Amino acid sequence: MWEHLGLDPWEFRPGGWTKRLNLGSGERVFPSWTNHDRFIHGPRIDVGWDLNDIPWPWPDNTFSRIDAWAVLEHIRPTLLESMDELWRILRPGGKVHIKVPHWQYYKAYRDPTHIWRGWDLGVFTFFDAATRHGSTHDYYTPYKWKLLSRGYTDKKKVAIWGQLRKVCSLEQWGDMVNGIAVAPVQKPIIWINGRAGAGKSTMCRYLQGLYPNIIIVDDHTLWKDVFRYIYLKKSGEATATLGEDFFKDERPESMHRDFAIECALVAKSLAQQGHRVVVDMIASPQKRRDRIQAIADPFWIYLQRDQGEVRTPRFDKMEKYNMVVDNDTLGKHEAVAVVAKKLTEAGMLP
Repeated sequence: MWEHLGLDPWEFRPGGWTKRLNLGSGERVFPSWTNHDRFIHGPRIDVGWDLNDIPWPWPDNTFSRIDAWAVLEHIRPTLLESMDELWRILRPGGKVHIKVPHWQYYKAYRDPTHIWRGWDLGVFTFFDAATRHGSTHDYYTPYKWKLLSRGYTDKKKVAIWGQLRKVCSLEQWGDMVNGIAVAPVQKPIIWINGRAGAGKSTMCRYLQGLYPNIIIVDDHTLWKDVFRYIYLKKSGEATATLGEDFFKDERPESMHRDFAIECALVAKSLAQQGHRVVVDMIASPQKRRDRIQAIADPFWIYLQRDQGEVRTPRFDKMEKYNMVVDNDTLGKHEAVAVVAKKLTEAGMLP
């Protein structure tokens, strides 16, 4: 993906990197994660902190995913204390992926930096109240987990790994919700406009590859559902009476305008639920864009491409826009790189 687009992923850190923590990363760093180590020993380490010092430097409910890969055996807090800290900084429902040495492997004792000499695979069950060990030792900690999977890293049983999800009681959930400050998102909807063949779908496809958290709303999905319903109604099928005809007052030749407005309504609903949305939909003429603006207030991107385009139906160019990308000059892949960088720098993407 990155090489194909000619992008350096470290240049703009895509995909919600602040929501994922790579704990004790060492040289194992990822551009789409917050990389931590004891010291900032390179430009790609974001946070330097000695994990022996509790509490760790992140606020409650910060991350949706944490990797603690070969790190917890190197610090003085017990595994129980470390798991409590991981629980604290994870969001409700967040996941942690842990790797620690197996106690029978000789390197668990050979490495002089190991404070803890390894564990058995069954250690993860103590954190899940639904398991036998977790239920009989539930007094160990009030912070519970759901054990999703576990295993050995290889046939020699060098190390064990476990993947767990944070579980909250009703009281804990209520305390967290009351303590979470939700910052308003400016322009959570991005509308990519342009003539047929201008590269809108390509732009959306690559943006979602770079930013998996965004939701794409396009006319193709809406067209399938709405057109099928209108067709069934006109053909007299009984199934057509199950739904409501939202388009009864519109002329058949203006149905495309209905899909643009429908996309705007769907995008607005998703944005109100806290999602970032990118709409792939032709919006022309200006009167239609004015209606969309009143409904969804999107960030407008106009993909300008005139060479070799079909001239009918007529497409009026954007009069009001936030960003124009000249796809006659740029290739589609280069255009994606330009848009991704600008949107990230503007804080428009997660």
